Amino acid sequence: FLTTLLHEVVLSPKIALKKMIMSVFVVARILTVLSLISAASSTGNDECTSSNSQCYSNQSEPDSIFIENDLEYNLNSILKKQRQFYINGSWVDPISGYNQDTIATPTLPVINPSTAKPIAHISLASRWDVNLAVQSSKEALEKWSIHTTPQQRIRIIEVLLEKYRTHSVLMAQLITMEMGAPIDMSLSDQVGSGDYVIQQFLEELERFEFEYPLGGTVDVDEPRTTIFMDPVGVVACITPWNWPLNQIALKVIPALATGNTVILKPS
Repeated sequence: FLTTLLHEVVLSPKIALKKMIMSVFVVARILTVLSLISAASSTGNDECTSSNSQCYSNQSEPDSIFIENDLEYNLNSILKKQRQFYINGSWVDPISGYNQDTIATPTLPVINPSTAKPIAHISLASRWDVNLAVQSSKEALEKWSIHTTPQQRIRIIEVLLEKYRTHSVLMAQLITMEMGAPIDMSLSDQVGSGDYVIQQFLEELERFEFEYPLGGTVDVDEPRTTIFMDPVGVVACITPWNWPLNQIALKVIPALATGNTVILKPS
């Protein structure tokens, strides 16, 4: 390993540095897990040997290791909304199951890979729920696409990025529980990639020409021909599970910025 690493330091120092950093993260993660196992086996479930330690009983969810105290309430409140859909600016119950006694809303368990236990049960949308989302998006399209300028939409996305950064740690906790990435990777790579994508789109949008004159010679007596970049309408985005925030940002942000309304179906 050291021979290979030294070879890469000479040929590709950037790659070598990245590998060394990842090795530190892996070793730190292993040492953390081993220390928790050692503490649990030596202290049992009653008391900790140090006042600065924390004991985790056999009944405790392993997720609690990664949940900071000040985030636990917010995390639980989010999971309570697991069976609702966010449509037209608010959390709403599924149309089937809640409003129709004869039809039960199907649900899907979200399994934490580190415990093989469900952390939530989410509702699966019916055609009535999808129709409501489509209708709401159509109704919002004119106000969003015509009555806002590109600069106004950029400012709104900048506010969204500020909110995103405010909740970065909480989002990292949820990603770790949902798809199994180590918490340091969830925070630096998973959440970090979404932040990066939004920032890059904002920088590009500042330079993007939503209208520009058609090239070529123009007669002064003739009206100048202008190209306008118009929104296409309601956009449906379907994103995968492995890079959730990155993929959502890649699809939703440019669609909104260019004046479209969006229906998002994350994995």
